Amino acid sequence: MRDTNIRKVSRKVNVLSVIALIIFSISFFKAQQRFEPETFKQWYQLGNISVSDDGKYSYFIRKYDDRKRDAVLLNNVTGEKIVSGLAVKSDFGRDFFIALDSNGVLDVSNLKNEKRLKIDQVKDFYISENNNSCYLLMNDGQLNMIKVDQLKSVQIAKNIDKLEIYSDKKWMLAMSDQSSLLIELKTEIRRNLNLVDKSNFVRWNLISSSATFYFLVAAGNNYKMVTYNKNGILIKEIDVENPGKEYRLTGFTDSGQLIAIRGRSAKKLQDSIEVWKTDDLALGANLNKREGQSFDALIIDPVKKTTVSFPYTEGVTDVMSVFGDQYLLEVMAYANENFTDEHLIPGIRLKNINSGVVEFSVQRCPSFIPTKTGKFFYFEGKDWWVYDTVLKVKRNLTAEIDDQFFSYNRQNVKSTLPIGDLHFSEDQKTTYIAGKNNIWKMNTGTGRFTNLTQSKDKNISFEILNRSSEPIEKMKWTEFNTIKEDWLLIKTLHQNQLQEGLIVVRDKKITIIEEPQIIQIDNVVIENNCFTYTIENSRLPQELKMYDLKKKQLKSVYSSNESNLTIMALPASDLIYFTDRHGNETYTAVILPPDYDPAKKYPAIVRVYENTASSVMKFVSPSFYNQPGFNISLAAMDGYIVIMPRIFFQINKPGESALEAVEDAVNKTAEKYSIDRGRLGIIGESFGGFEVNYIIANTKMFRAAVSGVSLSDITASYFSMSKKYLRPDIWRYTDQSFRFSGNFYELKDVYIKQNPVFHADRIDTPLLIWTGKEDNHVDWEQSVAMFIALKSLAKPAELILFPKDGHALQRPSNQIQATIKIGEWFNKYLKK
Repeated sequence: MRDTNIRKVSRKVNVLSVIALIIFSISFFKAQQRFEPETFKQWYQLGNISVSDDGKYSYFIRKYDDRKRDAVLLNNVTGEKIVSGLAVKSDFGRDFFIALDSNGVLDVSNLKNEKRLKIDQVKDFYISENNNSCYLLMNDGQLNMIKVDQLKSVQIAKNIDKLEIYSDKKWMLAMSDQSSLLIELKTEIRRNLNLVDKSNFVRWNLISSSATFYFLVAAGNNYKMVTYNKNGILIKEIDVENPGKEYRLTGFTDSGQLIAIRGRSAKKLQDSIEVWKTDDLALGANLNKREGQSFDALIIDPVKKTTVSFPYTEGVTDVMSVFGDQYLLEVMAYANENFTDEHLIPGIRLKNINSGVVEFSVQRCPSFIPTKTGKFFYFEGKDWWVYDTVLKVKRNLTAEIDDQFFSYNRQNVKSTLPIGDLHFSEDQKTTYIAGKNNIWKMNTGTGRFTNLTQSKDKNISFEILNRSSEPIEKMKWTEFNTIKEDWLLIKTLHQNQLQEGLIVVRDKKITIIEEPQIIQIDNVVIENNCFTYTIENSRLPQELKMYDLKKKQLKSVYSSNESNLTIMALPASDLIYFTDRHGNETYTAVILPPDYDPAKKYPAIVRVYENTASSVMKFVSPSFYNQPGFNISLAAMDGYIVIMPRIFFQINKPGESALEAVEDAVNKTAEKYSIDRGRLGIIGESFGGFEVNYIIANTKMFRAAVSGVSLSDITASYFSMSKKYLRPDIWRYTDQSFRFSGNFYELKDVYIKQNPVFHADRIDTPLLIWTGKEDNHVDWEQSVAMFIALKSLAKPAELILFPKDGHALQRPSNQIQATIKIGEWFNKYLKK
């Protein structure tokens, strides 16, 4: 790539490996044989797992091409590495690192003196918040505590069968046959709870306002609610009658009442007559599935001895107790279902639990958050709103802010969704909202906004990377994007879909960590005082970087695949910028063979989807393990120039748009690089497979084509039910990739013109078709339809059906075979 922003990395040379590769390469290029999978097994990708709070150590895994894995504990200061097998659980303390493997071996590393201790027969571990000790649950039931500065394990309890960590991660419950220990992890103070043990424990809850623990325990056929304070002193016991009737007690509400759930079963329809009606909210199969996921609920007040029943209501797909158990939040996922929207836009309503009256509702509400402060945030139309449950008023939060907070669907005319999720401070007094051009901070009490990013560049948008959320429990809202730090880590994104950067916003100051450049930023791990992440692009394998907020210092701590780069000549890449025939400023990416010689003519393969050119942001190591069966680096090393266009789509013209972009990309590439126009191939998967099918029916420029997991008969797809979503596939055409402005009956001629299988008689390009036999995203019979069409016309085509695989090939054996067969197909037609 000819771009000054692409980073260059110097590498050490492994002489023996170079000699071996030279010998191998000579035999490869002379014999024109394909590589073997074993050639690339040492290439790997990084999975960034954790970093110590002081930034001195990182822990990550290396995922090798042949599916092997190992783990690395890296000293970010010295570069020293401890390489081990994968851990099933790992964590940093203040001065130590602990990893537990699948064999029950605990590896403890003292990060101050680098001493290590290994302990066998460990079932689980939890680190105390003061970071000086760790609790170990052994296979024999002992609960031990290890002081890391001494590297010595001390037994503190016996016969422990179960550990529970409270959601705030400040309390641990260690249960034995006779009683339980309540342990405050920060102070390590232990309290005996005689009425709670492993055999009777059901649930526990902390009421922070009263500093009280509620324990639900079994008592014969009924239950007791046992209340302790934080000092382990028994406050009271309350008998709780078993709700019966298949109900099970699942937890506590925010106010300490009990939640009981009775699940409902989906109807067994195999031998049943089904009746689907046009006035149903959804298709019968989907309604039946939702019925099986629904439930009846009870909220039980053990003190007042009252029970409120909340039976399943038809049309309500989820229900939660919110705002101190004063309201029910009812969600109706199918309130607006008309099969034309990609995303189901639910309706919501707040029902007063005491009166049963619906006090507030929103017909179309793609995002909503009931907060602990009594404010209900929601998105409607093009703005964020808030409803005050106390004052009973709603207010538009963003209408007067000089920014755009919504995004259109792909047609850019119809549905609107919020640009980003809301993020909250831990006390929920501050809300962070993403607009199109800036990140905004709002005081939830006053509603006052502050522009945090102060950007004037309309080409740049922002994404908040801090986040901590809990899963939603039945009848209880717990899903909040919570920012625990006193700073924001924000990714900057350029509208050209090529450049990414990083900034930190703290104390109203912006620190640029990475200038916007052609890189992909990924693997972000955040601690209080530092964060780590990886960057990569087509010429740079993943590089692990660390930023220290105290020192305000950025450093590269690990460069992946260094030895591989020194022994293997990889393809070069380039971006060609130009203005397309419709006046769009655009670009195409080109991947060149390692030994590219402008005096030679090269066969070329065009890879299509929507913006395959943005692939230059990612490093692609040569590999036979490819979900789409095609690897751009491997193809270039096999003597092909790979062309990857960026497609600008015109409404109602998905096929023509792709064809025009491909023609422009090939023409611009031919002006700069030596491609043989008589030896062109094209490949695409999924929507890219549709584009291939359409393109070869409307041009003779390609001598070979590969279409994977593709749509070939779009009218059949339009009127079919997705096995994955149990919805008609209509939304693919009216609200997603195809960008049709209306339904089939409004645009019959458009749909027919864009339908590849209707024009298979115009296809002369040999076509290789492949799909997984269990593809539930695009029905695998779509691929069969194109094959049957071509076979009925005696056109050259082959169909490969991969067993036990779906839309993206997951089985290694299938990935290898797909890579080999696709390579052989192109070699057969393009290397004659």
